[in-house]
Amino acid sequence: MIRDRKAKAILFFSPETYEPENQINARMFAYNADKQAEIQDARAGTFQELVRAAELCPPAIIHPGTPLDPNERDLEQWVERAKPFN
Repeated sequence: MIRDRKAKAILFFSPETYEPENQINARMFAYNADKQAEIQDARAGTFQELVRAAELCPPAIIHPGTPLDPNERDLEQWVERAKPFN
């Protein structure tokens, strides 16, 4: 779980079947010692990428939280799209 002072936590529950690093951003997602995908670095990508990963995730295990960068482009749109996953 990644936390920022002003941001809602990003939660990522990971079964072994979903490989988000192959879908969206390999710097943002990685495998842990148990070979389960997890958020490696939430700042390595955009909130848009995180929301897209949540949208593409068949088991619905990615919960994007709120943006870490309040200056990200088109943020209102991505915050709205993230709502069903939080």
